[in-house]
Amino acid sequence: MPGVVDPSLCGEYDYTRGGSMEKYTQGCTLNPDGSAFYTEFQETRTEAWTRSGHGTWNIDGETVWIIADLKKDTKIKSGVTGALVPGIKDEVKVDRNVYVDIKADQLRKAPPSSAAGPKSRWLKKM
Repeated sequence: MPGVVDPSLCGEYDYTRGGSMEKYTQGCTLNPDGSAFYTEFQETRTEAWTRSGHGTWNIDGETVWIIADLKKDTKIKSGVTGALVPGIKDEVKVDRNVYVDIKADQLRKAPPSSAAGPKSRWLKKM
């Protein structure tokens, strides 16, 4: 995928979905050398999982692409296994060559992150 690194977008960002029964967060670090780190977390009534990894990033048009191998660690909550959901269990796997897309404008306009900051949008760590 052709693209370039835009130094004005370098930094650490967080995203938290608000107003949902499920907890969901994303985070990324975009470095000037084109390296990146990406993480996401989701928790539901039955499971919690984290997916994260190091890779590269670039911007193509108005889309920021993070390309990485992401390790996904899924933990099933107690009381869910067994007869309720046959075959369900904790799992660790690696998703190779994952492309994560973020609208560049969402990062350009990201306000500073804070505990009382807005939800359901990207925030920039300062």
